[in-house]
Amino acid sequence: FQLLLTFGKIIILCITCKDFLPINHWPKIFWQKLHILGLKTCHEYWILLGVCLSGWTLNTDNCRCYKFVTKSTSWTEASKDCQEIAPVNRFGPPVTARHLAAPQNREENDFLCNLTSGKYAWIGGFKFADGIWGWTDGQKWGAYLNWRKPNEPNNRLGSENSMVINWGERGQGLWNDSPYQNRYPYVCQYLDLGKNCVKNLF
Repeated sequence: FQLLLTFGKIIILCITCKDFLPINHWPKIFWQKLHILGLKTCHEYWILLGVCLSGWTLNTDNCRCYKFVTKSTSWTEASKDCQEIAPVNRFGPPVTARHLAAPQNREENDFLCNLTSGKYAWIGGFKFADGIWGWTDGQKWGAYLNWRKPNEPNNRLGSENSMVINWGERGQGLWNDSPYQNRYPYVCQYLDLGKNCVKNLF
């Protein structure tokens, strides 16, 4: 937990994405104050702020909102759905990165691993026709890699062109290339440039 002083009120923020602890697990002096606001979990505080839509989870490290969709579908359909379910701001700062999740460092990858509870899920890595990999949200490829083996991506049988997270050893968020026709759950993301997001409080 970290504390944020806002207009004289003490607000508690959850830093871990894995568990949103019930208020009665917090120090009594703090949960009593939040109880006045009618909050039951840390996540509800973020919903109250309106940083993310209900059903989406905020990563405070990068200010992006994420949603784990448990419905299994192809990578192509998952990518399309992420663009459809993410919000659009027609007035004011835009909502960007409305795509499958694209982790750029270990912390972001761990966040996705926790969000999905270690289950297979499509994310935004894909292979161009020339064999080069990229991210659907346009971020530069190669800043961070977490393939399950040194020889991955191996394009087994010449048909593996999309990325799955949580392949292999559980809890490590390892990546694997997979045929886009395979059906898995998926993780969507978006970044609302019109919302304030608290990263570092001290």
